Amino acid sequence: MIKMSHPGVKALMDADQIVLSTHMGADADGLGSALALSHGLQALGKRARVVLPDPIYRRVQFLDADNECLIFGEDQAAVDFVAGADQVVLLDTLSLRGKSSLASYLEEKSTPVFAIDHHLGTGRDTDILVSDAAATGEVVFHPVSYTHLRAHETSLHL
Repeated sequence: MIKMSHPGVKALMDADQIVLSTHMGADADGLGSALALSHGLQALGKRARVVLPDPIYRRVQFLDADNECLIFGEDQAAVDFVAGADQVVLLDTLSLRGKSSLASYLEEKSTPVFAIDHHLGTGRDTDILVSDAAATGEVVFHPVSYTHLRAHETSLHL
C-alpha cells in the first residue's frame, strides 16, 4: 500500500497540470495504468492527460476508446499540454528510453519526473516502485479507487 506521505504522492497532490506517459510501444499495462491514473487525478480536479511518445498499437487501441491520449509530435495539443505541465509521471517504465521527441523535450524542459512501476530499478526518491505487484495497474488501482471515492464523497457532501 502506498502511503499518502510518500514523496511521489505528495508531488502528485502538489501538481496542477500532470503529464502521464509510458514506454514506447505502449502495452496494456502502461497505457491502462496511465489512463486510470489520469481519470483518478481528474476526479480530484487536476489537469491530467496521457501523452505518449509514439502512436498506440492496434492491439491496445481499445483501451483508448474515447481517444483521450495525445501523441507527442503528432498533436499540437500534446506539445501545448506538456509545455504547461508542472509534473510528469511515467508508468510501467523508469525512463523514456530511446530517441523519442517526447524524451528529448522533457530533458530540455526539466519538468519534474517520477515513475510508478512494478519493475525493480534504481530511480528517484519520488519514484513509486512496488516490486511485488504483478503489474503497474495493480500499483495504481488502490490510489485511483480511493480518489474516485473521495471525489464522490465530496460531490455528495458525505
